[in-house]
Amino acid sequence: KIEHSTAPAAKGVSEGGGDDGSATAVLGKELLSQYYVLKQSGGAVDEETTKRLVEGSLESVSDARVVRTFTTADIIIADSDSKRAIRDYGNTIGAIITRSSPTGFESPITTFYRALMSDNKAEITKLDPLIAGYRAVRDGALATPVPLSASVLHLRMVNALERYSVALSGLRGLFADPLLALLALNTVQKDAPALLQVIQDIERFFRERSIEYARGEDGYAFANALAGVGQASF
Repeated sequence: KIEHSTAPAAKGVSEGGGDDGSATAVLGKELLSQYYVLKQSGGAVDEETTKRLVEGSLESVSDARVVRTFTTADIIIADSDSKRAIRDYGNTIGAIITRSSPTGFESPITTFYRALMSDNKAEITKLDPLIAGYRAVRDGALATPVPLSASVLHLRMVNALERYSVALSGLRGLFADPLLALLALNTVQKDAPALLQVIQDIERFFRERSIEYARGEDGYAFANALAGVGQASF
């Protein structure tokens, strides 16, 4: 028998015996459910059975993060598609990148593992400026008129920023929902190359149009992102 306790419910567990709805709690509930069914049927719980239970439960737990997909209806097409308009566009986005990029940051994977291994909640908060920076660039890009010839790349960039910032937010929840954070870790590792690829394609876009920016220009941070502020973010 379980002794009734008047102590407050543990954080993440409701008074009625429920849970906080996190992916970690859902996994625990699913594991217990499958274990109970197996025991009731008289099945043996050996190492191989345990492995199947865990794998089956993990498959039933989905990453519930909401990632929005932006379309052409969400961006602003500029009136001009001239070389001058493209150059001005690069300077505008470059200024947004420079203004939004935090200083002294490191790879989010490095931050995540340090927080995980040290069990230090303060460490994981170091992702906050980086997440805010990606979101600010995304929002600034959505508010910036883009020349028609750059619109496809622009839209790819916005969606890549959205996916990556949401994945980083998943990492940020390490101590609130460890399973979701581990799922997000896999997503970050998949989404980072996609974001890097669109940056490379943007750099190629400017080169093909013989548009170059000096280091003192805002557009340099955009047209040369991998050599500047963008590379250290991943």
